[in-house]
Amino acid sequence: MEGVVLELKKGGKLMKSMSSSRSGKYEFVLEISSTDDPDAEYELSFSKTGLLSKNLEINTYVPNPNSTAYAFRLDVNMAKKKKEDIVINLASGKVRWSENKFILDKIDANVIQKVKEEESKKKKTEEEAKPPTTSKVVEKEEPKKVVKAEKKANEEKIVKQKQDSLLQKYSKGVSVEMFQEANFKLIKKIVVKNGKAIVYYKKIWNWGGVYCFVEDLSMVRSISEYAFDMAGTNTK
Repeated sequence: MEGVVLELKKGGKLMKSMSSSRSGKYEFVLEISSTDDPDAEYELSFSKTGLLSKNLEINTYVPNPNSTAYAFRLDVNMAKKKKEDIVINLASGKVRWSENKFILDKIDANVIQKVKEEESKKKKTEEEAKPPTTSKVVEKEEPKKVVKAEKKANEEKIVKQKQDSLLQKYSKGVSVEMFQEANFKLIKKIVVKNGKAIVYYKKIWNWGGVYCFVEDLSMVRSISEYAFDMAGTNTK
């Protein structure tokens, strides 16, 4: 696919941006890291109008490298975006070194959030409450600006409700919760500071994969394990 915008970032800072060629090909050169620390972590995003964006993590740590360069072919599939889809910025895979080569770990991450069930129920209730009529009713379409303003107000309301709930449940400082599932362990860290709550997640798979995320207000994004471990260290 031609014209897909690719952005390479490290620590949230844009390192390079480019577009795929007519044949859909692209190429990035990343430095091999001799230590498994934040300097080895990269983020590679793919975006194009009308398609769901995709994000990948890349770890360039190679223990005892026996070469100055390694090639890795990364094929990416992108799906069409529907009007009701809301994209959440979660990584859908991670490229890492394993047994003398780079491999791609796929993550079962939710990248699409459908229209909330509560909104659907509310709409259904309003429809049922309307009086029966035999005449056709033509409703005026609301101006786009009004619809956007209402949508923004609803999103802000949901964010505030979630923040209020977290602040009522957790006290100032750092709270840690752990959950054990069949295939992975989830560590949840809630940091409360200056009247604001931020939630961090660490997902540890049974096969050894570790993925970390942060939920700050309405945005969810992937972070390094180091960033997760350091979260909340300066709350005092």
